[in-house]
Amino acid sequence: MAGIVLFGFVLQGGTAACPPGAVATPLEPFDNGCVFQEGCFSLAGDYYENGLNCSVSLCADSTYTLKGFSIEVHIPNCGADALVMDGVRYCGHINTSSAYDDDWIDITGASSSNLPSETGTLATGAIVTFESDETDRARGVLLCFEAEETTTTPPAPPPPPSPSSDDDDDGLSNEAAVAIAIGSAVALSAIFLALHHHYKHGPVQNKASTSPSSSSSSIGSLLF
Repeated sequence: MAGIVLFGFVLQGGTAACPPGAVATPLEPFDNGCVFQEGCFSLAGDYYENGLNCSVSLCADSTYTLKGFSIEVHIPNCGADALVMDGVRYCGHINTSSAYDDDWIDITGASSSNLPSETGTLATGAIVTFESDETDRARGVLLCFEAEETTTTPPAPPPPPSPSSDDDDDGLSNEAAVAIAIGSAVALSAIFLALHHHYKHGPVQNKASTSPSSSSSSIGSLLF
């Protein structure tokens, strides 16, 4: 996979086992002259060691900030110590806005160099590498990473349930149950009024036909 060079570091796509919550992680073998702690990649000592080759892999899309950059310059193309990004090698001296490198004097002694930006972004899986040869040295680098904040849109609330009628114990809707109850009440009222009229006024009958059995038949005909 093609590499990306940044400040004498090689940035290229890669993967590594990332601890939970880590912004980046060192890749083995990681030379003792290199340091990675609290999200920052740096080089040990007042002047970095010769023969270094160490890398970290980004665990999240991140913003980087360069807080120190002083790397031996070798013309052409930063051929000695370098950071390499996207096929381009970086070296030279930057007086960054950080107080970390305020006492770093430019000892690179070069009339020209290839310098990176002090800030930028790197994608998840990018690999940052510093390499030095066996000759001259300079002060080093301090490169810090901060994971970019990711915003997540909360899921939309579920739609309200559609209106529906609760069924009664007989499987009837509330409206049907009310209609049946009203119809039953009307029917019972009609029967009650008919019985009341019958017993109060009685039907017109011949005296000869008045008998208990005929009265029962009349009541039955009213009920049924």
